[in-house]
Amino acid sequence: PPNHNTRLFPRGITTLSRISGTEHSQICRILLGLIVDLRLPGGHFPACLIRVVRVSLDFLYKSQYPMHSTETLCSLRDDLERFHANKSILLDLDICQNF
Repeated sequence: PPNHNTRLFPRGITTLSRISGTEHSQICRILLGLIVDLRLPGGHFPACLIRVVRVSLDFLYKSQYPMHSTETLCSLRDDLERFHANKSILLDLDICQNF
């Protein structure tokens, strides 16, 4: 259905061989929305996956700031710590094995 400011990827994102900054932003915009209602195997709760994806996106966006202050660097460190505290869902779902 028609919507505002949302790009569709009818063949998925894994078929993209080169991704522009605009496409990257569009993928990030829809990523959280895709996993909110996702049924996970093994009885895992989607809240765990949502937390790790959200903190990853927060880190990604903040790391792209043109300049950093002590405050933004502390925020990045906090995001990284939250990622490591929640990354076990990625291991449990066999999404990623090496960090």
